Amino acid sequence: MNNMNTAVSLGRVAPTELGTARLLLQIAVQPVGNLGRAFLQPAADYSHISLVWDAELHALVGERVTTSSINLRAALFFDPPAVALLDDKGQVLNRWPLEGLTLSKLETDMQRALSGDGLQNTKFSARSVNPIDLSVLGKGETFAFTQQRDAVMELAAYYAMSAAVLDELTYTLRAGRIPHVWPHHFDYSLLTPLEKSGGERGRSITLGMSPGDGYYDQPYFYATPWPYPPADTLPVVQPPAHWHQHEWTGLVLTATDFLSRKPERETLRAYWHEAYSVLRGLLAPA
Repeated sequence: MNNMNTAVSLGRVAPTELGTARLLLQIAVQPVGNLGRAFLQPAADYSHISLVWDAELHALVGERVTTSSINLRAALFFDPPAVALLDDKGQVLNRWPLEGLTLSKLETDMQRALSGDGLQNTKFSARSVNPIDLSVLGKGETFAFTQQRDAVMELAAYYAMSAAVLDELTYTLRAGRIPHVWPHHFDYSLLTPLEKSGGERGRSITLGMSPGDGYYDQPYFYATPWPYPPADTLPVVQPPAHWHQHEWTGLVLTATDFLSRKPERETLRAYWHEAYSVLRGLLAPA
């Protein structure tokens, strides 16, 4: 079992060199979320497919699925990369090291294990229901992490730090929710509603960390308002944070800029607090 001490400090791998590890991990996290997708009642906010960071396990852990004989959770471990099924106490019931494993074999083995736990295994798939690039696996769809260990541990450190700060903000901002990882985008985020009865359309602010995507080829920290305010109302912000306005609107701090400032945890906390304050002002009723 892993623990927090296995995480490397941030900056050992350049933020722009994490792309391959991120793509591999994003494929590997899909079956973790899909356990909830297959066997839990769908939630309006998709929390049934979400994950949280478990600091003791040093892993991303999915939602609990209850059978007639056991409570199950799926998890993505980072050191070494593996997908696992856990009991309610966090003990590993089944573990599939990913190095050299094909996506199809992972799916077959997990289905067999789920069948043994009394679940209808044909409901479960290890693949994403959303479009996701599998080319990083090669023609055989085989996981290859051998050259990516440092990058994988670097990404684990981003999740660990983000989880710690977002957990703090859950209380200080009275969010009324907990932060989650969302499998499709692989981001860790905390949504804070600004009105009690607004529902999904109500005013809100989301604080989060993306490990990288089509917008930025590196991890980045973001703060997004809803609804998006008009571009001409966005105030000038203090660098290195900047406004992102392509397809979505939000304040962004890239990992490259973030790593130039110490101490890291305090820097992140201050950035998210300031971003929240700016966005709350923008969303204030006229």
